[in-house]
Amino acid sequence: MVNAMMFVKPQSRDFDDKWPAGWKWSDVSPSADSLYERNPGQNYGSEDGTRYNDEAYGVLSKFLGANGFRETDLIDGDNNARQNVYLDNFKLMLNTKVVRAVRNGTNISGVETETEAGQRVIYNINAGGKVVLSAGAMSTPRILFNSGIGPAEQLQIVASGSSGVTLPAESEWIDLPVGAEIKDHVIFSLKFKTSEPMSSVATTDITAPNQTVIDQFAKATGILAQSGQRLNFWTSINTTSGSEMFIQGTCNGPANNTIQMKI
Repeated sequence: MVNAMMFVKPQSRDFDDKWPAGWKWSDVSPSADSLYERNPGQNYGSEDGTRYNDEAYGVLSKFLGANGFRETDLIDGDNNARQNVYLDNFKLMLNTKVVRAVRNGTNISGVETETEAGQRVIYNINAGGKVVLSAGAMSTPRILFNSGIGPAEQLQIVASGSSGVTLPAESEWIDLPVGAEIKDHVIFSLKFKTSEPMSSVATTDITAPNQTVIDQFAKATGILAQSGQRLNFWTSINTTSGSEMFIQGTCNGPANNTIQMKI
């Protein structure tokens, strides 16, 4: 499950603010449009059309609507698995760690992985092939460092470390400011008691589902066929320093008569 099954289109400024030339929104938007065309998301909640455990939405939508928020959703979509949408030869390798991209000069020739048992395996790519690193804000820099790409002082740490990573020759290190602009989001959780009775499934129904929930999931229905959130909201505020700050809230009902907002 990726990002708690939450599908959010980015704003253009997410790319235009800090990303380098070649990675601006104008550069990547054609690929993004192709992605949205292939996998536009869906708004019917479950294969049987039922929105399970949706009482929290009823409470929150009234509250936010009364405070000036307007509702929008994704339409005409299908929640397809990647192996059905993109590549016939797609293979998911669980419990497998990406160690590094194997380089010959400035060309990537393969990817080294480590199995759960600790075995290192190199997968070579075909001529003209590509490697896409999408390991998150923390692990993507790690993979680049292990591939000999990043600040020299960081690569020296890898070279003198005990992780067993094989770096390219120092003459082939690529000195780039990998990780220099890394930032994290501030997040905090708020819980509210509802003024009227509201039912909700327990968190353990998701983390440790019973057989009924498992059987529903096998048919793409039930609470596991949906994301954990029941409503998301976005807003922005202008600060006294003249900048604009964006705020996202993800909301659910973790227990009876309880609303939780992660902001």
